[in-house]
Amino acid sequence: MGPEFIVRVQKMTAGLALLAAVFVSVYVSPAKAAALVAGAGWAILNIFLIRRLAEAIFRPEKPRGLTVAALLAVKFPALYAAGYALLAWAHLDPIWLLAGFTLLPAVMFLKALGRALIMSGWFERMPADDRVGAPAHDAAKRARPGRES
Repeated sequence: MGPEFIVRVQKMTAGLALLAAVFVSVYVSPAKAAALVAGAGWAILNIFLIRRLAEAIFRPEKPRGLTVAALLAVKFPALYAAGYALLAWAHLDPIWLLAGFTLLPAVMFLKALGRALIMSGWFERMPADDRVGAPAHDAAKRARPGRES
């Protein structure tokens, strides 16, 4: 799970947030949908800056101290200022903002869980003769013992 995993998580979170915002704006309210999208954007910006910081620190060549210092100087004040602006100035609902912010960790967990299940070979250990619909087919045979299908 490298940087490409994080990029895929960011894209999936953005798509899920937009889709959820459509449903929330129709069934709840547009203001709460805006809070959901703002929270997801806040989380995507956070993980983007964390990924850039990790790339700057752990790259094969010598890490550039100025790049790391600049990213740290930007990340923390910018994210806290964004959170303050979303809550104090925009007056977004904190519950929906938090719901949007937690979309990214939820997507990351589900993608990692799916990847772990695929890599574990769990699907390959399932018996091959378990067909879909086999129990219903066998029950139909037992219901009419004189007929062969």
